[in-house]
Amino acid sequence: MCGVKTRIITDVVIEDRDASDLGQLPTLLNTTVQNFTVQEVLADKVYNVAHNQEVIAAAGAEAFIPFKKSHTGRKGGLWKKAFLRYQENREEFLLHYHQRSHIETAIAQIKVIAHNIYVLIRGIYEDGLAAEFFPKKEDAAD
Repeated sequence: MCGVKTRIITDVVIEDRDASDLGQLPTLLNTTVQNFTVQEVLADKVYNVAHNQEVIAAAGAEAFIPFKKSHTGRKGGLWKKAFLRYQENREEFLLHYHQRSHIETAIAQIKVIAHNIYVLIRGIYEDGLAAEFFPKKEDAAD
């Protein structure tokens, strides 16, 4: 999870490769609200389940998560309210939702950094690269 304006990473969950992403949202949000004021949560439609809508509302934030074509407001309650807002005020919804591009930028930057660290580690172990991260500075008098 990260901030839209600052692109600060507020929490990360690392699970096994077959773990469900949508189940991670409550954990990420609950950790984030301990340190940041969260007003909106923007996410892909895969995260749009009733439980996540409830967790976001309980955190005092507003969810901007698109609905799948197969979704309806039949579940009622908060789900129906969010569904109707999405259906009836699509332009306003999309103004908020499209801020996700900032999040995608942050994720791309993390991938570049992770890739560079991977290449460095591989170079150390496979190619015998000698990495000196904090070399001692020579005294100017020497």
